[in-house]
Parts: sequence; structure tokens; C-alpha cells
Amino acid sequence: MAPRQNGFSVILLLALLVMLSGLLAYGATLTASLHSSGAQEMALGRATQAARSGLQWGRWRALNGNNCAASTTLTLPTSAPQTVTVLCVRYGPYLEGSGPVQRYRYQLKAIACSPAGAGGCPNAAQPADYVQQQATGWAETP
Repeated sequence: MAPRQNGFSVILLLALLVMLSGLLAYGATLTASLHSSGAQEMALGRATQAARSGLQWGRWRALNGNNCAASTTLTLPTSAPQTVTVLCVRYGPYLEGSGPVQRYRYQLKAIACSPAGAGGCPNAAQPADYVQQQATGWAETP
């Protein structure tokens, strides 16, 4: 009678366990990656809206009172606070025709970022979860 071999099923079981644990680790990594990219997309969307809001605020300041500061930093009260730095350059006055009407043009740039740096946006440090968007535009007094 030939000697009986033992242990083949134990080796097969160990190989299956190693493969299953590898698949589970890959699945967990993939899930974490998808969640992280989704959160980054949401933060980027918030930054886009914050930049647009900053641009509208700058236009309002320019057209209602003919003034806007060269640089203003705003913190928008949202669920995830957004910081916007609004830059404004005034050109003019330009004379309208032969009359005494003076017009001004304003070049506006709004930079929204999260998390903000000490001086507002842009954040020079740019941590791993950093997002930044900007919007530009012009305003002209009537």
C-alpha cells in the first residue's frame, strides 16, 4: 500500500485566502479612490460657484458707487467655508462724446480656493486637498 499524501487541500485553501484578501484590498482601495475623487469634484464645484459669486460682488461694488478695492478677501458662509479674493483694476475716466459724462471700466478677477492661505487666495502651500477656481470679467459704469 502506497503512503497517503496529506496537505494538498491546506495549500489550496491558503492560496485561495491570499487571492481573496488581495481582491478585498483592491476593492477597498478602489472604493476609497472613488470616494476621494467625488469629494474633490464637489469641492471644485463649490469653488467654481464661489468664484462666480465673488465676480458678481466685484461688479456690484464697481457699479454701485464707482469703487472697488484693488484686492478684497471674502469668506463665504457655506457648509464648507470658501474663501474668495476679488482683484479689481479701474481704468478711466473716459469722456462720453462732448458731454461731461465720465465712464470707468473695471477689470475684475475672482479667485476662490479651499483651504485658503494666510493672505487669502491663492494658497501658496497648496495642500493635497486644495482646489482653486477663478472667474474674470469686466464692468463699465453707465
